[in-house]
Amino acid sequence: MNEQQVLRSAIERMLRRNPILASYLVWDNNAEYGMDSDLALHVTLKHDDELFNHVFQQGGTVESIDELRDRAANHPHPEWTLLPGMLFRVLVYDIKQTGTLGFIYSGKFLPLQIKVGLVQRLMTLTVSHCIMDATYQARFLADLNEALNTSRPQSLRPHASYKLWAESYYSLQATPQARKSVAWHAKYLQGIHSHLKQSQWPQTPLTRQPFDPTGKDYAPGVRHSFVVPDLATLRKQHPDISAPVIIKAALALLNIRRTGTNSAIFSNVQAGRTAWPFLPPSFSQNPSFNSLDEATDVAGPLLQAVTNFIQFSPEETVLQFLRRLQADQVNLTQHAHAPWSEIEKALDRRASTGDEGDQHSGLMRKVFTTQIFNWIPGMGAQVAGTRDPFEHFKLVASVTRWQVGVIVRAGLGGVDNDTVYLALLGDGLSTGEMQGVVEE
Repeated sequence: MNEQQVLRSAIERMLRRNPILASYLVWDNNAEYGMDSDLALHVTLKHDDELFNHVFQQGGTVESIDELRDRAANHPHPEWTLLPGMLFRVLVYDIKQTGTLGFIYSGKFLPLQIKVGLVQRLMTLTVSHCIMDATYQARFLADLNEALNTSRPQSLRPHASYKLWAESYYSLQATPQARKSVAWHAKYLQGIHSHLKQSQWPQTPLTRQPFDPTGKDYAPGVRHSFVVPDLATLRKQHPDISAPVIIKAALALLNIRRTGTNSAIFSNVQAGRTAWPFLPPSFSQNPSFNSLDEATDVAGPLLQAVTNFIQFSPEETVLQFLRRLQADQVNLTQHAHAPWSEIEKALDRRASTGDEGDQHSGLMRKVFTTQIFNWIPGMGAQVAGTRDPFEHFKLVASVTRWQVGVIVRAGLGGVDNDTVYLALLGDGLSTGEMQGVVEE
């Protein structure tokens, strides 16, 4: 086989182990099949040459890797990122300067430098966040790396079924375990509605323009890093307080400073893989269900978003404040799978007066599209370029499209693990405003 055939064969093998990638999202908008209008179905397609011809496409020739990076930022098919799909595409380029292939993938454009035998190629993958989160991205890229290993060809290891996970998640939403999670969020968020308008930052329009997949009107974002000399000492003296909570506390205080209120409201993302959602305790105690103890290897997106409602009390010491946020974070992680709509309904039931009736509808989405905190393990190594785990390809860039006021990505790195790395992006702040935020 020539290099193109080797690469396509590797992509096909990877897709067979990751069937959710080549899929669509489908809604019953006309109520023809009795499905709720706010529910969507992931529809996977039979793997055959017709499907693979649709996924695997030629992009032509570019002069250099820099030009490929530019193609990722200015993708020739930005519509590939839009729903309903297809949610995964591969666009392959020949690179004159290096003799490499590259591919970009939808929602996020990832140019990768591919080594096929003694020849390097570059390709770009297009993949939607509807089928991908950071943990799963690492899994599927590991599968691709193994599939490209022509010197030691072997079967790819199977993953836990995303279909099983998704059906369990949907089917168990009325169980006592699910109701317990919803109840925790409703208690934690009680009173949020009266703070929402004043305590959200940055201010975003009530009605957004349609999502622009080209990203041409979005600020490019900013990166910043700084050393916190006492961070290691603090964590050593108080090991019960995690680094993400320390940075989240700083973000909460920044929000309070920016809004002039006594509360901060923002979303943070959770991997959602510490356990299968809503399973009865007896499952974890039964050896027959050991595979359901945690969901790290599920081949699909398990990412969850939870709302933080952090109120500031001047009477609290710094340690009391951090420990309160740490306790809340434990519960946010444990109850991350609680459905947004059920939390909003529970908040309505908790409202002290009848006039607050349906006011919580859409609250979670509003918070999520205003500000997101995303803690990224290993971010320091990524920024420093010391994390390159794959033998048969190299990730040379990553381009993300968004429609969120501001996303705050944070992580630790440095020799003493005391350097905080920040990356801000979003459509609610200009580049200059973002630079001011990271410096503050």
